[in-house]
Amino acid sequence: MDLSNEQIMWLKKVKAGMTEEELATAVKDDVFLSLDRDSHLIRVAYHPEFNNGWNSMVEIPKKVSLTAEGISTLDVELEAKKTDVRNHLWYPIIVGFITYLLGVITGAIFL
Repeated sequence: MDLSNEQIMWLKKVKAGMTEEELATAVKDDVFLSLDRDSHLIRVAYHPEFNNGWNSMVEIPKKVSLTAEGISTLDVELEAKKTDVRNHLWYPIIVGFITYLLGVITGAIFL
C-alpha cells in the first residue's frame, strides 16, 4: 500500500500517542478520517455526550489506536523509505566517489 507523506505523519502521531486536544483537531482532517473509514489503519473510539438532553447527542473522540494492519503498513512504509534513501542517495554517492578516485589514480599513473 502506497501512503502519502501526510498519511505516514498521522500514523506516526497515532503510534506515539495523541492527547484528546490533538485528537479533537485531527478528526477534522480528511486525510486522518480516511485512515479510519477507508483504509481501516486506525481506530477512533468516540464517546457520546449530551449537551441539551437526549436530542442533542455529540460524539467526542476519546481515544485513537493503530490497527494490526496499520502497524504493519507503517513499518513497511518506513522500511521502504529507509531503503529508498540508501539505494538512491548513499550508494550512488559512494560509487561516484570511488570511480572518481580510481580515475584520478589511473590518470596519474598513465600520464
